[in-house]
Amino acid sequence: MKRVSKTTVAILVAGILPAVATADLTKHDKENIVTNCKKEIKKKGYGEGYTYKFIEVMEIDYGGYTMTGQIHKDSKHFGFNCLFDKKQKFTDIAIDPISK
Repeated sequence: MKRVSKTTVAILVAGILPAVATADLTKHDKENIVTNCKKEIKKKGYGEGYTYKFIEVMEIDYGGYTMTGQIHKDSKHFGFNCLFDKKQKFTDIAIDPISK
């Protein structure tokens, strides 16, 4: 049986738990989350030449934030999910290939 990583579980939980866009998420907050998530994605080796699509930043119902989307380069396609705590501190990331 294949073991499931903590990151995979975090993505599944983020996808299952309700997330809502609220007025509390200011433009500045959203920009901060996007910038920090992109930094973390680059740290994982997905920086130069990748383009971002379908980005969505949401406040998670139980507290914290999530940013989801896709990155593309040539024929490579990946889905990602960054998780942040209530103070917008990065906590986890998952990047998985998208099959075509």
